[in-house]
Amino acid sequence: MGKKPALLFAGLLSIFGCNDSSFSSREAAGDAIAQEIDSGNSSGKQSAESNLLDSSLPIVSDSTQLSSAVDLIIALDSSGSMLEERAAIENNLKQLLLAMQKGNLDPRIHFLLGTAPEPSGSFFNFPAEMDSSKIAIVNQRVGSNNALGQVSRLLNGLFTDRYFDVRGGVLPTPFLFRPGAQLEILVITDDDGLNPPGTRDAYSNLAKDFDPGNKWKATVSGIVGLQSSVQAEGVCELARVGQEYITLATRTGGTLLDICSRDWSSLLRHFSLDLLRRSASMLLSKKPLDSTRLLVTLDGKELARDLWTLHAIENRVYLSSSVPFKTGMVLNVSYNIAP
Repeated sequence: MGKKPALLFAGLLSIFGCNDSSFSSREAAGDAIAQEIDSGNSSGKQSAESNLLDSSLPIVSDSTQLSSAVDLIIALDSSGSMLEERAAIENNLKQLLLAMQKGNLDPRIHFLLGTAPEPSGSFFNFPAEMDSSKIAIVNQRVGSNNALGQVSRLLNGLFTDRYFDVRGGVLPTPFLFRPGAQLEILVITDDDGLNPPGTRDAYSNLAKDFDPGNKWKATVSGIVGLQSSVQAEGVCELARVGQEYITLATRTGGTLLDICSRDWSSLLRHFSLDLLRRSASMLLSKKPLDSTRLLVTLDGKELARDLWTLHAIENRVYLSSSVPFKTGMVLNVSYNIAP
């Protein structure tokens, strides 16, 4: 693969940092909205809409417990064509972590890198203010075709003896995936998840076989080759379009970024904002019969129509950025489905 922008995560500090003001704005507006909800004004405004649910048709009610905790798995293709991307991630991951810590999220990152940090600490230098307890390096290689299989192994506890801290020390207790945390998976590769001919693997690398029972309820995103990627010799040359990751990201409401893009800053702003928005959202289990007739409640209080949005393609309900929420609050969406 040819050269691509060296600073893969450059500018993320400012990208996430700018969310401080947006969260401050949300908190400022939140008091008024919270009072409206508590006083019943919002419930009264929504009551006409809630009556639009047709009791003669099947009604589905989906619920999720909101959380600021985010467990992020980064699966980085370690093949030879990805050397520049690997260096860029290593050099700029600290900015991503610092930015997330300054935001409204409580991140914990499992980084499938394929190489353990050196005990000397020369892997890369973290700033003194960095909370290194938020990240673990998993010494397990991700190849050109097996990112989903390796993520499945990680989720099923097969790599618990391969966790290192950022200074190169073995972690006696590996990171655990926190109950109720938002689980995000970011795959970075210039290839696809198709198994080579003749390969038999208990952990499939195909989108259709990833978490078939939706046990983990993960959102999968990808920095991958897209059908629209513009390739150029010496600039960006794909092994294959990442169709398996595209399929999975579409199914889970994840973010797709073009690995051939020259403007990484814009793309990563998109990813970071999507991640923040997903912390106050829910993927619906079924397709609503009428996307305008949903009953959305937060901790049992009805929310007015202008306080939430249904993304029809993702089939995900997003709360408005002005809606204040705390970890543990329950978001519920009820809607009719076809009989």
